Amino acid sequence: MTARRKLSDFFMSNLCQADGILSPILKRTKRDQTLDFEIRENEVHIYYRGGRILQIKSASNYFTCGFDAEYAKEWPCPKFPSVLKEQADSESVVAAIPLLKEVMDFFFAEHKDKSEREFQQLIVRENNYSIISNATDYFIVDLEYATPGARFDLVAIKWDSNGTKRQKNGLVTTPPKLALCELKYYTAALDGKAGLLQHVEDAALFLSNEDHVRLLKKDALSIFEQKRKLQLVTFGPGGNANAVDRLDESIELILMLANYDPECSKLRNALEALPVTPNVEIKFAVANFMGYGLFKEGIHDLATFKEQFNRQIYCGS
Repeated sequence: MTARRKLSDFFMSNLCQADGILSPILKRTKRDQTLDFEIRENEVHIYYRGGRILQIKSASNYFTCGFDAEYAKEWPCPKFPSVLKEQADSESVVAAIPLLKEVMDFFFAEHKDKSEREFQQLIVRENNYSIISNATDYFIVDLEYATPGARFDLVAIKWDSNGTKRQKNGLVTTPPKLALCELKYYTAALDGKAGLLQHVEDAALFLSNEDHVRLLKKDALSIFEQKRKLQLVTFGPGGNANAVDRLDESIELILMLANYDPECSKLRNALEALPVTPNVEIKFAVANFMGYGLFKEGIHDLATFKEQFNRQIYCGS
């Protein structure tokens, strides 16, 4: 059984090498913090405001590139090469990015229910390549991770920012941990078929299968390794050459509740109905004052969360 979320050597070389076909696109993405680069099964998705602005796939000796047609139903879409065979093709794609952004801005202005994905991308940025990314305790390895039987908003690796734990000996004595994150934006997202309770139940069932867990961890390690090679993860000035090649046995399921209305009773009802999950630790993310950085001090278990935020949870009772 092998990891599925990985780019081929051909793909990687054309991203990393100065004369690579895709190097202008990678360079543009790294210079623009409104864009997010995510690895799929030998393809790349680049996101803007949580929506996919570019999808790049590998062919035999070239690449294909596309824009999600959903965003261009009502506004004209700028032209750019759909087949990338040389750097000039990628440079034409780069030139079209500001116009593609404008099309998506118009779309999101009319579809305000898409805000959840934009918040997901902000979490990726803050914890992977912002000014604080080396200080947080989680790195996001994937966004919108989908596999038969499960979907996770964010897949992360919890790697404690304590200096000793990010060294070789620390990796041996305290290996990083897999963390799966579910973001619920506003009150309406807490119930129904895609609600909080349903997601916890689905995740617990998925993670009860050892093969699923093994493959998911392989994917996480593979993506994290390639993102580091592509310099999509920012450490301190000295960098960090220590490889993460194994993860702790335990797994965290982190529930993120954005802009929840305290006068609503949905959260109370959801928390009271949460099942026992022996194969995963249910946690709740709370902002460190304001922001999207994931610090371990702001990640609480259920009992602590209910105790510290009793007023917000039970205000609507």
